[in-house]
Amino acid sequence: MDKAEEAPRLPDSGSLGDYYNASQLRADTWTRLKGVTLRLASAQSSGVVPDALRQEAARALDLLTPIESYWAFPGHDACQHLRKLLDKGDFQGLGAAVARIVRALMSNAYRRRAVPIGLQGEADDEEEEALEAKDEHLHARPYFEVIIVDNMSSHHEHQLRLGLRDMRRSEDPFIYETVVVPSFEDALIGVLFNHNVQAVVVRYGFPLRSRHKLEILQRLLSRIGDCDLGEIPQDEYGVALANLIRKLRPELDIYLVTDQSVEDV
Repeated sequence: MDKAEEAPRLPDSGSLGDYYNASQLRADTWTRLKGVTLRLASAQSSGVVPDALRQEAARALDLLTPIESYWAFPGHDACQHLRKLLDKGDFQGLGAAVARIVRALMSNAYRRRAVPIGLQGEADDEEEEALEAKDEHLHARPYFEVIIVDNMSSHHEHQLRLGLRDMRRSEDPFIYETVVVPSFEDALIGVLFNHNVQAVVVRYGFPLRSRHKLEILQRLLSRIGDCDLGEIPQDEYGVALANLIRKLRPELDIYLVTDQSVEDV
C-alpha cells in the first residue's frame, strides 16, 4: 500500500482529553480576558491603569491568537484587532469588543449572523440587538465551518471570505463560514479541534509543518498515531491529507483541488 494511503493507528486513550483540555482552555481564556478588559476599562475611567492588567491582557491574547486561527469566529483577524485596541490604549473599545465576543460564544449568536466586534465599521450594541430580533427566524438554519487548506496571503484570504459571503442568499437552508489554514499539520489540528467543521477543501502548494508551537494544540496531532508525516512526499501532501482526515473524521466532506490528472489521484 502506498505510504500516503496507509491508515494511521489511533491511540487508545488521551486524545479526547487533549481535545477537551484545548477547548476548555479556549473558553476559560476568553472569560479571563473579558474580566481583565472590564477592569482595564474601569481603571481608565478612574485615570490610573495598572501595567499588570495590560500585561495580563497581552498574555491572554498571545494564547488566543494561535488558537483562534482554527475557528471562523472570532478568528485570527479579531485577535489582531483586539491587540491593536490594547496597544493604543482604547480599553473602552477593547472591553466592549471582548464582551460581544464572549456573549456570542456563549449564546451561539455567531452561528446565526455576523457579530459586530468593531471590524470594518460594524454595528454597535443597539444595532446588534436589532439584528438579533430581526434574525430570530434564522435560528433553525444549520451552521457549519469549512476548512480550506492553502498557503495564501492574508489579502487573498480576506478576499476569499468576502467572495463566499457575497454568494449567500436569504433562501439558503444553511449558514457556513470558512477557516483558512496554511499547512498539513494545521489542517489536522483544525479538524480535530474545531467541532463546527463539516467540510474540508484541500488545495495544493502548502507546507507540512505548522508555525504554531502551542503545546496543547500540538498534542492533538497524537491522534494520527505512528504515521510519520515527514516520510510523505511533498507532491502527495494533498491526497495523504485527505486520507488522514477521512480516517480521523470520516463524517466530513472532503474536496481535493489538484493539478494532477484524475487518473493519477
